[in-house]
Order: sequence, then C-alpha cells, then structure tokens
Amino acid sequence: MVLTDNFGFLLSAFFPINGTVSPDLKQGMIDITGTPQEINIKGSTSNNTLFERTMAGNFVQIGKGSTLPTKQDFNIENPFTNGGVEDNMQPTGIGGFVFLDPRILYTTQINPTAGTGGIREVCYFLNLVNSSAVTKTFLMWRDVIPLVSFIAGQSITIDNEVTI
Repeated sequence: MVLTDNFGFLLSAFFPINGTVSPDLKQGMIDITGTPQEINIKGSTSNNTLFERTMAGNFVQIGKGSTLPTKQDFNIENPFTNGGVEDNMQPTGIGGFVFLDPRILYTTQINPTAGTGGIREVCYFLNLVNSSAVTKTFLMWRDVIPLVSFIAGQSITIDNEVTI
C-alpha cells in the first residue's frame, strides 16, 4: 500500500511549521479529477471547515490496474465496467483503531457483483468539503494486490489494515 501525497498533505495540516498560529488554516489537495482543491482545516468561515461539516464518507473501490502505486496517484487506475456495484466506490464499514496493536481496521462488502473480473488494485477514498463548500473526493492510498478473481453474483469482502 502506498499513502498518497493527499494523505501527507492532510496530515501535515495538523502540524503547522514553527508553531505558526493562524485564524485560518488551509491545505491544498488534488481531487480524483486531478484538480487542485483547497480544504479549510480550521478557520472563521462558518460551516465550511473540515470539522464543522459532515463529511460524505469514506469509500473503497476495486479495479484491474496493475501499475505499482505512487505517492502522486490521485485516482483508481483501471476501474471495472461490468455495470454492477463492483464498478463504483463503495462505502466502507465501520472502522476501528486497535489500541494495543496500533492499527486502523475497516471492512467493505461489495455484493452482489454483476460481472466477472480479476481484482488487482484496491483504493481508499475520503470525501472532504473544499473551501467553496463543495464535497470533493480524494484518494488517500492505493494498493496493488495479487490477482483475486470473482464471478457474477459473488460477494467481495475487503479487509484493509493500516499499521501505525
């Protein structure tokens, strides 16, 4: 799994350089269309900062891409086009932090599938509200896995783990 620049940009916003204190804290990120977006981390803009608006969620998407992931990735490489749920981002299950063994765990269920295919990539996305109060989707990490085949009607369970 490779954490993308977006993950690093979001994390870095919580640790300002030299303890700089500002009433407004913004962070630039790249959405899934490759477009730069400005995210308000904190500030005076009512109902338009990261923690004042409800995020639309966390999502996982599977695909056929086999190119090794890079930090600069901003979207899935090769999504399925079967016409079923496997073609799109799916909401993640309720995740959790394992305190004694520092990991973040979450599970995603995709079912039932409409076609056949071989899963090679798994992507994790986060929806955030940009500084114009528009929800945008950002790739946080991407992983290329050994081929996992599925057929129509099967359920796919994705168990993802991030070790801290």
